[in-house]
Amino acid sequence: MNRPNIVILGCNFAGLTTARYIHAVVKDKADITIIDRKSLLTFVPNIPMQVLANINPAIDLQFKFMTFLEHDGSRFIQAEVTTIDPDTNTVLYQPNERAGHPVRKLRYDYLVVALGNRLAYDKIEGFEEHGHSVTDVFLGNRLRNYLHKNYKGGPIAITSDIFHQGKSDKLPKDMPIALTA
Repeated sequence: MNRPNIVILGCNFAGLTTARYIHAVVKDKADITIIDRKSLLTFVPNIPMQVLANINPAIDLQFKFMTFLEHDGSRFIQAEVTTIDPDTNTVLYQPNERAGHPVRKLRYDYLVVALGNRLAYDKIEGFEEHGHSVTDVFLGNRLRNYLHKNYKGGPIAITSDIFHQGKSDKLPKDMPIALTA
């Protein structure tokens, strides 16, 4: 009998944690494949501290996760996910370590989607010219360079939206739970 193929899309906190928990439960009774566009986990919560201390977040806040995956026997593919086809239980992906790879297909029995969110700074008028963020290493370094090399004083506006983590009491009680991050 073939072992079930579990595919996890994304390998930051949610994807890596899910892969490790699944492995702890199923051991070698399933094949686990993780697909992520990068081969490092970035500890995003500490980027603001690094930026204000004038330290490149890439130095201290990016970690290799391959050691954990290799130890668990999981397979890792560095690629951009292009399509999820639930009708055929397949994921299409394009390896991105080097340009020019064709799109490939991977079949799954179980799928975990932990790709994170897509930030829409390109939709914010004036962000490119005047906005800053600490949501990734690139933008964190952009702000760090501005603060420590170009900032000449003046007002700074810091904004955020309301954030709630956890299950909403507005959802139906019988709705299946899914892990997201």
